[in-house]
Amino acid sequence: MAAYYARDYRDALTRLARFKQLCSPEELQIKVSKGRVRDRARVAPCSGRDAAFCWQTPPFVSFVELGRRGTGHSVTAKRVELRRSAEATGFHEAYFRGPIKFRSATECAHPACDRSRPTIPYLQRRVA
Repeated sequence: MAAYYARDYRDALTRLARFKQLCSPEELQIKVSKGRVRDRARVAPCSGRDAAFCWQTPPFVSFVELGRRGTGHSVTAKRVELRRSAEATGFHEAYFRGPIKFRSATECAHPACDRSRPTIPYLQRRVA
C-alpha cells in the first residue's frame, strides 16, 4: 500500500523495493542508464519444476501494474528477460507490450521518462 502513496513512479518503485527487501524472498534492484530503467528481481533459491515460473513473472507484473494504476498511463516494458522457457500463448508479449526474451537474465527494462510520471493521489483513486 505504501507504494500507492508515492509522489511519482520512481518513489513508488523505491518503496516497493524496500518492502520486498523486508517482507518477501525477493530483492528488487533498480538501475538507470542510457535513458532506460532496468529492474532486476532476485529471488531466494527455490526448487521444483514450477519454481522459475512462480517467482520470475509476478515481480515484473507488479512493477508494471504499479506504474499503470499509479500513474494512470500505459507503462510499457521496452524489454523483459525471463530465465524460464517460453510459452506458446503470447500472454507475456501482450501484457508487457514489448519483446520477451526467454532463457536469459531476469530483468525488465522500461523508459526512464516513466519514472518521473506523478502518481494519482490515493484518495483521488479511491473516489474514482
